[in-house]
Amino acid sequence: MKSSHVIKILFAAASAAAVSSSVVRADTLITSFTPGDLVVLRGGDATNPDTAAITSQVAVYLDEYTPAGAYVGTVDVPSTGGTALTLPGIGDFQHQGVLNLSTTGKLVSFAGYNVPVGSPDANAAAGADQPVIGFVGSQASTLNTTTIVNSYGPGSANPYIRGAFTNNGTSFYTFGKYAASNATSNGGLAYVSGTGPTATTTTIEGFADWRDVVAVNGQLYGGTGSSSVGAHGPYQISSGEPTTNLGSSTSNNTLLGSYPGGQSASALALLELPGNPNSQNGVNTLYTIGDQGTPGIVKYSFNGTAWVNDGLDVALNANDVVNPTGLIAVADPSNPNYVDLTVSGTNGFYTYEDTNGPTGAIPADAFALAASAPTNEAFYGIATVPVPEPATLGIVAVGAAGLLGRRSRKAV
Repeated sequence: MKSSHVIKILFAAASAAAVSSSVVRADTLITSFTPGDLVVLRGGDATNPDTAAITSQVAVYLDEYTPAGAYVGTVDVPSTGGTALTLPGIGDFQHQGVLNLSTTGKLVSFAGYNVPVGSPDANAAAGADQPVIGFVGSQASTLNTTTIVNSYGPGSANPYIRGAFTNNGTSFYTFGKYAASNATSNGGLAYVSGTGPTATTTTIEGFADWRDVVAVNGQLYGGTGSSSVGAHGPYQISSGEPTTNLGSSTSNNTLLGSYPGGQSASALALLELPGNPNSQNGVNTLYTIGDQGTPGIVKYSFNGTAWVNDGLDVALNANDVVNPTGLIAVADPSNPNYVDLTVSGTNGFYTYEDTNGPTGAIPADAFALAASAPTNEAFYGIATVPVPEPATLGIVAVGAAGLLGRRSRKAV
């Protein structure tokens, strides 16, 4: 039996265990991540649950899981004070909580609001609820939530900040929904240079409603479900990695392929597989997830001239996956032409294997539940854990003593 299919059986067993047991859990605080595992951004706890009925800010946590869905431990993100980073929660879900691995593989980055847990919903607040970037390396002591995004707010209403992407921890792209009161310079896509409260923010596309933005081999890509950019789907954003204002024209963005059925592109994953000799910017395979109607996943291949999809929108177990936000795609160790996919939604994360090679139609297989979100809490983005950093890499750190001294806020 192929190892990839053994893995799928193990995932199914983990799924059954997760469904049959209570998922109310006390956090185990950890000081470092284990290479090869996954990190999931989670919102809510026993004191401030993250449910559809909640309209206030919830605390954020970074949970480590094995790929098979076994919980390992948690890194707390500050939820009060000057370094607080909180989320609006699923009561006002706006595709927030995206978690992205850096191009170096040494950092994961995310974004939220610099307001205390329990504050009114920052997505809907009129005023200056300040968006902020968070990032962490392989050690919990590298967690940093001090970088203010100065192009967002104040306005008649805040734009929605959904996430951040970084190459190396010294500059970032932030993305979300523009503020309707000032759609050319308030929100959308921005470039942030530096770290901390004095970081410099430059609006790149203030009009654009991006749900995910990543850079691969020096090229910026975005996914959207908004007509502010054009058709729903994945895009190449300008040329290279822009750091100056691109103006208000959508012509800077190249649609890589519209979604079957008009799906959104809520997350992106790009990679190069050996079975396709064609490549653009060093990649030839692209996966996206969306949630217009039935949540689904779409596969694109580069044919030497254009990106094409097979016309299929594979359902993400419509009754199970809720608000898909995170997507990981990696070549399967047993066959580099196979791709192992992991998708996170607010109620859990799921696994799937594409066995049809770089140009074949994505198989209509079933997604397997790996882990459920704890009761009254929610999962958002997902990424592979960052690899250990060389001792010479200087990352601004938040004191580990204060971080690890925080007590778990969940019931046992």
